[in-house]
Amino acid sequence: MPDHSISVQFLKDAHAAAQARGDLAGAVITKLATEHPAFTSGAENVPPEQFAAVTAAAWRATADELFALGTRPAPIGTSKLLVTALLSSVDLSEALARLQNFSAVLPAHPTVTISHQSPHVNVVVAWDEPQGPAEFLLTQLMLTMVHRLLAWLIDTELPPVRADLVQARPRSAEHIISLFSAPVYFGQRQAALVFTDQFLRYPILRTDTDLTQWLPRQAEQLYAPPPLGTTTAARVRRILQDALNGTLPDADDLGSRLAVSTKHLGRLLHAEGTSLSQLRQDVQLRAATASLAGGVESTSELSKRLGFSEPSAFHRAFRRWTGSSVGDFRRHLADTSSTAGPTQRAQRAQQ
Repeated sequence: MPDHSISVQFLKDAHAAAQARGDLAGAVITKLATEHPAFTSGAENVPPEQFAAVTAAAWRATADELFALGTRPAPIGTSKLLVTALLSSVDLSEALARLQNFSAVLPAHPTVTISHQSPHVNVVVAWDEPQGPAEFLLTQLMLTMVHRLLAWLIDTELPPVRADLVQARPRSAEHIISLFSAPVYFGQRQAALVFTDQFLRYPILRTDTDLTQWLPRQAEQLYAPPPLGTTTAARVRRILQDALNGTLPDADDLGSRLAVSTKHLGRLLHAEGTSLSQLRQDVQLRAATASLAGGVESTSELSKRLGFSEPSAFHRAFRRWTGSSVGDFRRHLADTSSTAGPTQRAQRAQQ
């Protein structure tokens, strides 16, 4: 969507979720959604600041950070408590552990659990009650907010490998996919955001001063594009991602593009807890797992795109990164799909 505008479909999803409730809170959300000019104007997108204004109005009207769509109220200020708890973490690994513990004591929120099976970390969102339109919408927003929050904490890009959602793929899914800037898989057994475990070592860089600036813009952060980050590591990662065409730049090329010497570039990355080889591996691994999950690109095409001289070199690197072969990884994906329940298999057949 141009200029990071937000799809009006989110207003329509909120309207559908509110109507399904049929109570006073649902009526409030319905009023806010349907009174927005874009709801009936035929416009496809609205500026993010307008969407943020609707979100903030819904929070004020319902006195609930879950828009009164959850099983219990989430009082205004809940997010501030959460971010304050995460802010004193040493690194992202500790912040994720605190996020899991925090969610366990908030009955209004879905349960957030963290699972780590190298090379991936899964942030899983689960509800105790059966899921319907309200839970589907809140899950999308919860995963989005968690993603934006974690990237904000480490002040760098946190590119997801994929996002999994329990709901069947809707007729119009582009607005959901745009939230994550990563492959989105519908009809899964659990809702999760997946990223590579390299980021677990990234330090928390934000301060209390940053928090005071973030809070007034909380609603805007929910719909803003994923942070690009200002660290050297984030800049290097962007260059590598843009160069995934078979000719990844080396240290000299990167230093030249960033106007620093090769040695100084290495020192900057070391100070940020990473290295060029780690960043290169993470970019290649993320692209590889996304491609293998998509099943469109051949191994030969993929290895060439990632900068390997031949497929066998890619196969060796993939085993070194993940501890399993490309074939085993594909079989694991196939087994995961085949073990889904009948409803989920039917949902996938519709995609």
